[in-house]
Amino acid sequence: MSVPADNEITVMRRIIHDLASLHPGARHRVMAYVTARIEAIPVIAAVGGGIEEGEAPGMFDDVPQMPPLKGAAA
Repeated sequence: MSVPADNEITVMRRIIHDLASLHPGARHRVMAYVTARIEAIPVIAAVGGGIEEGEAPGMFDDVPQMPPLKGAAA
């Protein structure tokens, strides 16, 4: 009998890995943004729910644009 995949742990590991690449202030901005919108994030999972193609909300429409970092690729 195989053990079912723990998707939550996989996602948490991915999030932690991504957050580790940011400075602490940036981590806090990312977490504040996600936390403020957690209930509005569509469910796209095997548990049902979800969105139709082309129906995804503009989750990032109101996000202020960050200035480019010095030395970053354009």
